[in-house]
Amino acid sequence: MKKQILTLISFFAAGALVFGQDTSSAFSDATDNGDGSFTNWIGTFTPDGGLSTTGFIDHAEHGSLYLVSSGQDVWLYDQNVDALGDDFHGWIYTNREVFPYFYILNNAESFWLAFLPGIEGPEATPRVFFNPADASTVLLSDRTVNDIVETAIAAGNFTSLATALTTADLVSTLQGEGPFTVFAPTDTAFGKLDSATLDDLLNNPDSLPALTDILLYHVVPGELSAADLGLDVDDLFSGEASTKYLTTVGGSDLRLDVTPFGVMINGESMVQTADLETSNGLIHVIDTVLLPPADIVDTAIGAGLSSLATALTEAELVETLRGDGPFTVFAPVNSAFEALGQETLDDLFMDENIATLQDILLFHVVSGARVYESEVAPGMVQMANGDMAEITADEDGNVFIEGAQIIQTDINTSNGVVHLIDTVITPPAE
Repeated sequence: MKKQILTLISFFAAGALVFGQDTSSAFSDATDNGDGSFTNWIGTFTPDGGLSTTGFIDHAEHGSLYLVSSGQDVWLYDQNVDALGDDFHGWIYTNREVFPYFYILNNAESFWLAFLPGIEGPEATPRVFFNPADASTVLLSDRTVNDIVETAIAAGNFTSLATALTTADLVSTLQGEGPFTVFAPTDTAFGKLDSATLDDLLNNPDSLPALTDILLYHVVPGELSAADLGLDVDDLFSGEASTKYLTTVGGSDLRLDVTPFGVMINGESMVQTADLETSNGLIHVIDTVLLPPADIVDTAIGAGLSSLATALTEAELVETLRGDGPFTVFAPVNSAFEALGQETLDDLFMDENIATLQDILLFHVVSGARVYESEVAPGMVQMANGDMAEITADEDGNVFIEGAQIIQTDINTSNGVVHLIDTVITPPAE
């Protein structure tokens, strides 16, 4: 039903909304799309009888709207107003920069509209469309704000991200119900990538899976605000840092370090702006494109753990540790294998001893969990070969597994986490 404004209260006279202003032409800013539809501040719509019409129009965003248009005047009626109920009161948003947030109080026949210039309403405020030249028609919608993709496009500094999402056919995914939390790289962030690499990702069909993986690595299921990310003001002022991990929709983990300088992701990207509200989640703006980590085997190779890579190959465990996992690997460094002696290694690499080699290597693996440094605690833990390993700590805070010292922690991979140890550990004797 159409609501009649009986009283308009201006809380700040200097900024009060003036009705009856000259709108020049009802559709002076409408663009003819050439297919019978038009686009302006209302959105994209298809009037039955051209720009001067009375009747229902098919609106791309709001569905069926009732339009009355003639000369200077435009009235829109969104039937979604009924979903708010006759006694609706609360904040509304006008969807135009020149008309900010309002407060509506509807009580029986009295309808109060309060304009508070410079004041923003809370989250999830319904939009309102009305004729700026005639305040008698107020039209509400149950749509709140733009979705993640629309918000990014409207912001103007995410054109590269929008292009990448289109190329990877992920636009409809991020326009889904969600909610999602997106760490959105700016155009400047994409500009940091090697130009040849970026061109290959966007234009080479063979690189589409890699592009998809990269984009999904920026998306976390659920709506996580800055507060949810662990932004603790007391910690920031005291100079303390905290770390937490988030699992992306692609299954990999992001490392978040809340530091006195802000929130860092994977130690390389800074959150510039947090908590951009959308209809299906939140956007946090970041300054560097995040690249997904490799799996455990490729990470070991990249980290220079050539002896471990060789042992995994000889034991035919490469494909196992390329699996979904997740795994936690206590990975001996090269010097740990060298300490065994070449004769011992040659013996382990013989075909008849492959089962023994597999037993030793799987004694370095926890299967089914990512156990980060903060979760490693003294006690017994079951390893992938079925045996129990003991974790201990000394008075200086050094941590050991079966006597081997953990010398580096939390090397993130796509299917688990790696901690480096200084000694090859062996399963207990039968």
